[in-house]
Amino acid sequence: MMFVLRSGLQILADHPRLYGNAGCRPGTEWLRLRAAVPADRMDKADVQNVWTSKDDAVALPKWLGIPGIRHSIGLARWWHLSFDLLWLVNGGVFYVLLFTTGQWRRIVPQSWDVFPNAVSATVQYASLDFPLNQGFTVYNGLQVLAYFITVFVAAPLA
Repeated sequence: MMFVLRSGLQILADHPRLYGNAGCRPGTEWLRLRAAVPADRMDKADVQNVWTSKDDAVALPKWLGIPGIRHSIGLARWWHLSFDLLWLVNGGVFYVLLFTTGQWRRIVPQSWDVFPNAVSATVQYASLDFPLNQGFTVYNGLQVLAYFITVFVAAPLA
C-alpha cells in the first residue's frame, strides 16, 4: 500500500492537475493543486515562454517519492498501476477464498437482530465496558456490520 501512496504522491507532484477530458488544456482541469497558468505563458507562438507541465512539477524528498529517477511521471504511473493490479488480484483471491470456504457467513448479517446488537455493542464500547471476547468464533453485531461494510461496500468502491 505504501507504493500506491508514494507513487500517487509522485504523480501529483510531477503533474498537480487532474483532468476529466482528453484535451488536458490548462483551465479545463477538475482539480488543480497549483496556481493557474498565467495568460502570457499560453501563447503557442512564443515557444521559449510557453507553459509546460514541467513548470508545475515539485520535487519530493527521496524518502517520500518513488524509487528511481526523479520527475518521471511515466515511472510513477508504472509503479502505481502495477501495485494497483497487485491489490486487485489480492482482493479477487480474498473474495474467492471467502466464498469457497464459507467464511462469508461470519461477516454477512443473517438477520435484522444485528442492528440492535450493534447498538448495544456500541454503547458498551463507549462506556468502556467492553463486550465479552469470544475469540475468533463469533463476532458481535458491530463487528459484523463493520466487516460487511469494509469487505462488500468500501473495498469495491475503493
